[in-house]
Amino acid sequence: MKTSGLPCRATPDCDVVFSPADDKTLKLLLAAAAERDAHELAVHGYTHRVIDVAKPDFAAGPRGRRPRKEAAA
Repeated sequence: MKTSGLPCRATPDCDVVFSPADDKTLKLLLAAAAERDAHELAVHGYTHRVIDVAKPDFAAGPRGRRPRKEAAA
C-alpha cells in the first residue's frame, strides 16, 4: 500500500495516515510522527519498538584483504 505520509503501524487494517504540511521540514515530519505515535497508543494500545541493529563501520575499511589474482603469462 503506497501512502503520501506516515501510516499507522499498529494493525494492517487501520487506514489512518498522518501527512505533514511540508515534508521537507524536519520539525513538521517529527510532529506528524508524534501524532501517529499518539494515535497508535490511544486507539490501538500499540507502542512501536525500535530494534537496535548493528551498523557496519565502513570507515574501518574491509575486514581482510583478498589475494590478488595471478596474471596469466
